[in-house]
Amino acid sequence: LNIGYLKYMGYSVGKNGHIKSERRRILRNVYNNVIPKVFPPRYINEWGRPSSSKRLQKIAESIAAFCRNNKKKIHPPIQAIKDWESDLAWLKLEFYDNRYKFRWPSIDIW
Repeated sequence: LNIGYLKYMGYSVGKNGHIKSERRRILRNVYNNVIPKVFPPRYINEWGRPSSSKRLQKIAESIAAFCRNNKKKIHPPIQAIKDWESDLAWLKLEFYDNRYKFRWPSIDIW
């Protein structure tokens, strides 16, 4: 399988991506559900158990990395970056604040 779990679950941003409500429905599913066995055990282990701090951290780190990496492009995908930033802020409010202590990832490229 040549795609990651977020893409596998249908997470898509930018001009041709999903609207906010659909992205958030997908992110909620990614956070709460068991990862299908189509992925290797080592990969599944990286994501931790459903509804865990490890799972949320993996989602947040992944989205933050997509955001940082794309900000460095000569022609950055502005809408995708806005969507990632928005989704990260939502994830933090929805699942992280007042619950977990791991360091929330930065989307700054400096």
